[in-house]
Amino acid sequence: MMQYMANLKTKLPPHCQVKKRKNYCDVYFMPHPKDRPDKWPATIHLGRTGKTPAEEIIKRANETYGDYEAFRFRHETGIDIRIKEGSFPDIIKKYKDSVFWTSLTDRTKSDYNIFLNKINEWSFRAGHPHISKLTTKSLYAWIIENWRDAYRRQKYARTVLVILYQMAIREGYVETNLAENIKLKAVKRAEKKKIHIWSQKDIDAFVEEADKRGLHSVGSIVLTGIETAQRQADVIKMRHSVDYMDGKLIYIQQKTGKKVKFNATKKLTSRYKEFHSLSQMFLFINENTKRPWQYRSLAQKIREICDCIGLEGYVYAHLRHSQVYYLYENELNKNIISAMTGHSMKTVDSMLDRHYLEIRNEELANRGVAKIDRVRQKVRQTSQTK
Repeated sequence: MMQYMANLKTKLPPHCQVKKRKNYCDVYFMPHPKDRPDKWPATIHLGRTGKTPAEEIIKRANETYGDYEAFRFRHETGIDIRIKEGSFPDIIKKYKDSVFWTSLTDRTKSDYNIFLNKINEWSFRAGHPHISKLTTKSLYAWIIENWRDAYRRQKYARTVLVILYQMAIREGYVETNLAENIKLKAVKRAEKKKIHIWSQKDIDAFVEEADKRGLHSVGSIVLTGIETAQRQADVIKMRHSVDYMDGKLIYIQQKTGKKVKFNATKKLTSRYKEFHSLSQMFLFINENTKRPWQYRSLAQKIREICDCIGLEGYVYAHLRHSQVYYLYENELNKNIISAMTGHSMKTVDSMLDRHYLEIRNEELANRGVAKIDRVRQKVRQTSQTK
């Protein structure tokens, strides 16, 4: 129940409250009295868990929040502002009713909602202009205004705008995708977050600490991440007889839809047999909640364990990078890397050049220095024996 409440709260707009009852939760839209305009109801019941599906509750909450903002604006300014056809709120609504939205993972929906809510607010402040009246310059200015020093957020915002413009083109509101013309300033290499390559010693220390805490599933998830080079979203949803069966891994990657199939390593197979029963549908179950792991709660546990064993800044995403680096370091060809990770060859080339070329050059240079030292040591020993 607590986990369900936490997940629901993260997806609800402002002014929504989840009230825990004995066997269910009631969800209300309850603005604070200081924020509630005259004639707006103090409480609006949005639904009851177990009776109303969570997606329906979230939909009602977003609609109610939009009505509240419009009502408050009309109360404060006297201007009646409603969602207009061809405006961003209208396009967002059509997008969320489409198969393009329903096919996304919960994690991706949660990430996109951050930007969709910001776009709704921006449209609201501007009086909901038709999308055809916007320019590339105004889109760029909005992104910079909100995320001036967060390059990754800027990229996400641009991606979401591109998707909305694609929907607008399908609806016939515009003919060209202006968001594709947004040119973001590339972040300097020194400003990028450092990628930490997990060594085998790091993995062993992490798994040992997770096992000490009774979190065998967390240790197994991290071990699976390094051994298979798969994304966290694919690993935590692994199921018996579907994604893993008789020592074989079969993935349909959520992000790309690509099928990845290969044998599990002996280390993984042994680990699964020891800690993960075939009687449970999902391979990895949170030992505390007895439910499958959620993205954020797992990330928090990984950070806690990493901080405890001195791996500050290490995250799950770096496991995928680490495995690619090891494959590259062992001079396996790019076809093998592509087959294991599910990346296209073009992506593999880009990834290797962007992340590993500098690391590999440093490693090769250090090998050269070590070779020089060994040669000099050998010459010194030969001269001493003479």
